[in-house]
Amino acid sequence: MRILGLAWLLLVGLGVAAAPRLYVVNALSQDISVIDMDADTVAGHIALGAQGYHVAFARGNAYVTATAGTGQLLAVDGGGRVTARLPLPLSPLATVHASPDGTLAYIVTAGPTGSRNSVRGSVLTVALPSFRLLRRVAVGLNPLDSVLAPDGHTLYTADWASRTISVVDLVHNRLQDTIPLGFNTARTLALRPDGKKLYVAVEPQVQMVTRNSNAMTNNAQLNGAPNMSQSATQNLTQQTMVSAETQCLWEIDTAGGAVRKSAIPALAPVLALAVSPDGGTLYLYGRTGPQPTYALIAYDLKAKKVVHDYGDFGYCAALVVHPAGGKLYLIGTPGNAAQEARARGAFKANTANAATHALADLRGVAKTVTILDLAHARVLKTLTVGSLPEGAGVRGK
Repeated sequence: MRILGLAWLLLVGLGVAAAPRLYVVNALSQDISVIDMDADTVAGHIALGAQGYHVAFARGNAYVTATAGTGQLLAVDGGGRVTARLPLPLSPLATVHASPDGTLAYIVTAGPTGSRNSVRGSVLTVALPSFRLLRRVAVGLNPLDSVLAPDGHTLYTADWASRTISVVDLVHNRLQDTIPLGFNTARTLALRPDGKKLYVAVEPQVQMVTRNSNAMTNNAQLNGAPNMSQSATQNLTQQTMVSAETQCLWEIDTAGGAVRKSAIPALAPVLALAVSPDGGTLYLYGRTGPQPTYALIAYDLKAKKVVHDYGDFGYCAALVVHPAGGKLYLIGTPGNAAQEARARGAFKANTANAATHALADLRGVAKTVTILDLAHARVLKTLTVGSLPEGAGVRGK
């Protein structure tokens, strides 16, 4: 990998455009798989020595959020060497972004383990390359995803537990706005390349409403029920399932805050979103039913309709579009679906011992990146990567 990094620097120095590289962060194998996005080959691997999750790039370095007993921000140079580790109080799903000038890293993390749904998350600002923690801005509860505006002025977080979108002003280091989602939640976000539209695939939630009512007592008596005491009357309740709005896509105007809602197929949950480089198409991947079935769809953002259903590729963690368009990378698709299903099913036992064995099983599961030709709706190639890939980012766009 070091040789590959030196070769990349040499090509840049000679004025030759290097192919974009897709960095796939593999949590359980504690490494990064590097994919040449033009040749669609695995170009190398980078050992992290920690369970990485998300990656960003600045001034020739990659920055990775990781956990290994304690949270860390890792710096990885162009030769594939981990050159610095900054201990930070990070949740396992902490995301990272770099400012356009490469001098700052923004890390979004949930609250401490065991209180992520009750303690507000944070956006941490770290100076680069000195690795100094500069400041912290509080956001909503349990942020699961975040996106950074192209100008680097604004960051958006999907706050799962508080059912909100937080809008962080990075210029003045403050929480600028909180967008409520009602009874809906969102676990993933996408931003149009020009930064003018934020896309949120909301998941309808169901609220249980419990009511006490004298009218219920009267109705029971009219229908032949025996007379009831006051205490029995107080205990008589009715539970009503109140559903939120149907599955839909929120398109938020980032300048004015206007929201436009469009119906989309019932992908619940939506696991990943990606926008085409021209900003015209949104790709959504999610589950389609209680059984482990999934779907990848293309949604025309101008016509507001689904224009293609590419089918089921098994569980995947992220979507990445080639910077030139035309190809979509599905991160973490199953290499062996049956083996993966058995390993994931072991978590249902919900005991520490079962979880330990399940993680050991998952380390042996073959995971892949499926590369899809969007125009012809066909799989170009499937590449084997590390164990439990989660986050991914493109270097050299």
